[in-house]
Amino acid sequence: MPDGTALRRRMADPDGARRRDLLQTLVLVCIGLTPAWLIPAPWSQVWLGVGLVVAAPSVWASWRHAPWVPTPADDVPRIAGALALAPGARCCDLGAGDGRMLVALWRATGAVCDGVEAAPVPWLLGQLRLAAARAPGRLRLGDLYAADLSAYDAVYVWGTAYSVGTERFTARMRATLRPGARIVAYGEPVWGLEPVSVDRSGQRPVRVYVL
Repeated sequence: MPDGTALRRRMADPDGARRRDLLQTLVLVCIGLTPAWLIPAPWSQVWLGVGLVVAAPSVWASWRHAPWVPTPADDVPRIAGALALAPGARCCDLGAGDGRMLVALWRATGAVCDGVEAAPVPWLLGQLRLAAARAPGRLRLGDLYAADLSAYDAVYVWGTAYSVGTERFTARMRATLRPGARIVAYGEPVWGLEPVSVDRSGQRPVRVYVL
């Protein structure tokens, strides 16, 4: 777990964190495109074309928000407890990826859990996951900063220093969430807000904010 010095270093250098995350995403894209150089034409051209179309939005999402990294299953109970959701409450996962948190939180709490995802491939996988689980939530494809959160009791986000650690993110939360709504941040702290509690017992800190 990072100590306070490491955390301050990341918050002070969000562009450095952004570049590292982008490099990680580009490495995965290159691995995914490798078969294009190993299979015969015209299948190699098809693989390359489809791969680039699929990869471009993921690279953009990584640069703007965060790379696609699923929340560790061992930490889901801590996050569910921090969200303090009652059956029928509404929660939104910003950067919901393949929707596994939406299903896990719904099963753990009985709340209606929606999500927003910027990359098409995780979004599509999430739609399939929600349909298979028959979960009541929905997963929208779009920009996290444009999401209307006024109907939600709580928001979950696993953000980066260049997303949740920015004034822009906090301004958006204040503008769209109603008073009393909870923000549960996994990993990085939210810029300009003081957490009401911090749980450091798992892989990463879970911070709870109340507007």
